[in-house]
Amino acid sequence: MTEANETAQLVGCSVTGPKYEASDIPCQDSWHGYRLPEGQLVIAVGDGLGSSSQSEVGSELATHKAATELKAYLRTAGDMSPESANEALEAAFRKARGTLFETAEQRDIDVSELGTTLLAAIAGPSGVAGAVVGDGGIVCNVQGSYEPLVAREMETVDLAAPRYTYPIHHEEWLDSYRFDYSDEANGVAVFSDGIEKFTWDGTDVHSEFFDAAFSLVREFSEVSDAQEELKSVLNKDPYRTVSGDDKTLVLGHLPSQT
Repeated sequence: MTEANETAQLVGCSVTGPKYEASDIPCQDSWHGYRLPEGQLVIAVGDGLGSSSQSEVGSELATHKAATELKAYLRTAGDMSPESANEALEAAFRKARGTLFETAEQRDIDVSELGTTLLAAIAGPSGVAGAVVGDGGIVCNVQGSYEPLVAREMETVDLAAPRYTYPIHHEEWLDSYRFDYSDEANGVAVFSDGIEKFTWDGTDVHSEFFDAAFSLVREFSEVSDAQEELKSVLNKDPYRTVSGDDKTLVLGHLPSQT
């Protein structure tokens, strides 16, 4: 990628939480993203459930499938509308969910062993759309002001316990499905719940965190350099030790429209 202020930029990373490193458990978060030639962006993030024996497989499969489906949608959609974006996102979530069930059958395991949340966003000149099943979040940047693109799960879903979340394979997954759209955003951040202590202040967004994150992205013209710096930051205190969980953060920056 060339000058970050002139082209759409996509930067992200997943890091293993310290509570898993000692047990040599692989990172259960996954993410996939695409930057299309027209400057459109696709982001998918999955947070594998710690109680699922193959959750890292589930999050990898779900994010790859969702991102691939959404890339295909953007290549043919032209200017996306809220209605078409919601239809595409829900369809991608259904495809990702189906992939988990197919894989579970092939492996002769219960699909719950592939348990994962799923978050996805698509962005371009006509707007930014996002959808979530489970915890974590999507925040949009509107000319330097940060706001939730979709509501937190805990605000909209009657959860069984504070640390409970709906994985994408759950039969009632649509209870957690949240979608929204912004035609003003020029940036989007998608993240797993491992960094929620820094991203949320109740129902509000910690703007300082996202100011620093997007500033970091804009400092680098090479995506590989930006990703290494982002990974380094998340592997240091206070982020590393405040939460022992895996952490994923993906940032999409769109050029200003003239």
